[in-house]
Amino acid sequence: MRHSLGVILLLVVGSVQANVIHSQAVDESINGLYSWVRSPTSQRVTDNFILSDSYTIESLSWYGGYVASGVETDAHEFRISIYEDAGGAPGTTLIEQQFISTTGSLTGLSNNASGALYEYSAALNPFVLTSGGNYWIEIVENDLLTSGAWAIAESAPTSQGVHYRSSDADSWSNGAQGTRGELAFTVSGTVVPIPAAVWLFGSGLGLLGWFRRRRIV
Repeated sequence: MRHSLGVILLLVVGSVQANVIHSQAVDESINGLYSWVRSPTSQRVTDNFILSDSYTIESLSWYGGYVASGVETDAHEFRISIYEDAGGAPGTTLIEQQFISTTGSLTGLSNNASGALYEYSAALNPFVLTSGGNYWIEIVENDLLTSGAWAIAESAPTSQGVHYRSSDADSWSNGAQGTRGELAFTVSGTVVPIPAAVWLFGSGLGLLGWFRRRRIV
């Protein structure tokens, strides 16, 4: 009986794979939004997303490019932040992972802000976001050794709109709702499984009932 329970548990846990859990495609007709850290000017932008289940977030991809040259020359540094929702605006910082070095890959897409668009991706330190939560994501290019402004590509407009601010010390301002797009990004991860103890208990009861029925027969 112990061996049977172990097999059932391994089958359940071992079959979990990372999948796309939220995606917003690039809209080439929209200019894009500055999302970069430089002195004396800079801007951060954030966009919301809602999860239908509890997930372990494992990776992220996004699109953007450099406004001045439109050319990606080497790996750059980005800061990825997740905020809780505070009445329809970004609230407390839940997750912040800095200095993720990643090189963009040409996509064949373009917009009026940066010309050629690149796709970036990063494997994150996994973290869990719970079911039904409204969260805000911020992707900022913060490589101080790179000249020029970086802009993140946008997705089709919705009624929510993005929020922006100039520095971490500033309050978030709401973009023109419905007139600017959402950020173009994809979040991937795995559904948070029911705790192993619950599966073990349920499997044990099922097998116990099966053995009892065999004895009765």
